[in-house]
Amino acid sequence: MQRISEVLVDSYNRSSTVDLILFNPFFEEPISGVVVGLNSTRCEIKLMLEEEFRWVSLAEVVSVN
Repeated sequence: MQRISEVLVDSYNRSSTVDLILFNPFFEEPISGVVVGLNSTRCEIKLMLEEEFRWVSLAEVVSVN
C-alpha cells in the first residue's frame, strides 16, 4: 500500500500518467490516467482519463506502474 500511495502522489505532483490495475470480481481492469485529485477522507483518487474524470477507491487498486 505504501508503494501504491507513493506512485499516486507522484502522479499528482508531476501530472504524470500512471497505469493502474483495478480489482473487479470478474476480471482485473487496467486503466491509465493522471491523478488530478486526492480525497484522503474517502480514500479516493480522481483520475483524468483520455476524455473523462473517474473517482477510484484506493481499495480497488491492485497494482500501479
